[in-house]
Amino acid sequence: MGAVVITTERVVQREIVRGLRKIGLAVVHVPNGGQYRGTAEQRMRYAIAKRIDGEVAGFPDLVVLTRTGPPRVCFLEVKRPGEKATERQVACHVDLTLCGHPVAVVKSLDDAVEALSEWGFIALAS
Repeated sequence: MGAVVITTERVVQREIVRGLRKIGLAVVHVPNGGQYRGTAEQRMRYAIAKRIDGEVAGFPDLVVLTRTGPPRVCFLEVKRPGEKATERQVACHVDLTLCGHPVAVVKSLDDAVEALSEWGFIALAS
């Protein structure tokens, strides 16, 4: 039997970032959420401070911007295979879409390229 390969979201995200930057797109990771350390009180204070600083629950992992043509921005929520977006993420994605920005949940570089091609970002980067 073959070995089982466990892919983390971080591994998937790094593959996507490298691949999209290689074709000329600007890609930025948004460090949002995560597990806070310390006592319950310290974690709560840190979470409140992050919200005050502008952190938004459910905001997508990656912001993708064009470098050529008209300025455009889209968002990618990275998930490892078998996972799906949370309710907070879906709500945030709806808000961004209502603002006119495309959002996709992607599980591989191929998924990201497919979404960006549909939105016309790949042709703009080439």
